[in-house]
Amino acid sequence: NILDAKAESVFKISSQYFLKEDVAKFIKNYSSEYKTSYNKFGCVNGDYFDESMCVDFQTYMYQILMKVDRASMAVSLESREPFLDQRIIEYLAQVPSSLKLKNGPKGILKDIVHDFIPKNLLDRPKQGFVPPFEDWLNGDLKNFVDDCSNKDFIEDQGIFCHAEVVKLKKEFYEEKKPGYKLWLFLIFQLWYKQWMINER
Repeated sequence: NILDAKAESVFKISSQYFLKEDVAKFIKNYSSEYKTSYNKFGCVNGDYFDESMCVDFQTYMYQILMKVDRASMAVSLESREPFLDQRIIEYLAQVPSSLKLKNGPKGILKDIVHDFIPKNLLDRPKQGFVPPFEDWLNGDLKNFVDDCSNKDFIEDQGIFCHAEVVKLKKEFYEEKKPGYKLWLFLIFQLWYKQWMINER
């Protein structure tokens, strides 16, 4: 899908875990008219790289900052993110994407600090914030997965096709496929139970 896509669609497609046809089977009464965060932003001067950065600021960045805040506060550490200073963000928003991409990821930053930071620190592999959700799905959350995918609950909910939910569980628990789709389903169910059932 990415290889066949137009430039403006690549970022959206590469950020999806469910193919469009899978979503159509998974969700009852699916409509392709449903909008996501990726539909809310207009392209910045026809530059799709800048648009993808804009979407990241409005979506993914929020998640990362929340994780940093929780992890640091759990050990009584006050964290700061100096590169998110408003003046830096506003300035870099005006820099052409051709310069942002020059010399690879973070090329501008590396050019600035290469005289001050040892090369082995500057060029080391990136470390992400990936929680061990597959261990959780196999362990403490297993009963909750069963509860959220119970046929009576799914049919009463009226959002998902139960056969597709069963298939999703089978892919992870029996076929040992990656569990991110099941994790996304579970996160939605947590939200649904909290805000659509408990708040009634």
